[in-house]
Amino acid sequence: MVLRRMLGGSLEKASKEMTTKMGKNGEVYMFFLGVMMLILKTLMVQWAYNKIWPKLMVNSGQSIEKFRPLDFHEAFLLVILFMFL
Repeated sequence: MVLRRMLGGSLEKASKEMTTKMGKNGEVYMFFLGVMMLILKTLMVQWAYNKIWPKLMVNSGQSIEKFRPLDFHEAFLLVILFMFL
């Protein structure tokens, strides 16, 4: 119910049709799909930052010894931040 309200517009109609096709547990499936997408985005941000940022530091003339990899919690907060902007 909450997810449908957050989607809005034509996506609301599509999500309503999808949940009716899924049966009585459609909203539960949509919730878990949203959680899985959030985890996937977080892992992608974490991987990309940890791969790209050291190269940017070297290219700008800084020492790579100061680099600290982004952990899952920090990547999650970054994803939440950009979702709400």
